[in-house]
Amino acid sequence: MIFQWTKAGLEAILGLGWFTELETAILRLYSNNKGFDWLRAIGDLTEANYTGYVAITGLAAATTGPYQDPLSNEIYYKLPMASMGECTAVPQTIYGAYVTDSAGTVVYGMLVFDAPMGVVVDSTPRLNVLFPFGEGTELSGSELDLS
Repeated sequence: MIFQWTKAGLEAILGLGWFTELETAILRLYSNNKGFDWLRAIGDLTEANYTGYVAITGLAAATTGPYQDPLSNEIYYKLPMASMGECTAVPQTIYGAYVTDSAGTVVYGMLVFDAPMGVVVDSTPRLNVLFPFGEGTELSGSELDLS
């Protein structure tokens, strides 16, 4: 899975600074089948709503790095295993994750899963997201754990 920045996301983090903008950014899951789009709008994505779902705020405080990939020399920051809330009822299929501004009006970037993931009762989705920087805007290695 690859986290990809949108045009709005790159403009925000480059204009305001990585940690400044992510202090209030929100990591969310989405439940409709949408792939990455450079100009993805917030209205294109349906936020997850399984019982117990929790979006993650204040990403900068939980993010570690910078790290450098020894093979590609890309720089990235890591959000280690963020818990998205235990599903207590009403399972849901999740297609990926996305990061928005604090108001939930701008999509900063998306992580489209290789295959849809079923969130079932008594499972807790945890995301390990790598946010890439450097020459490219893609870096593989993000993970999803449903336990």
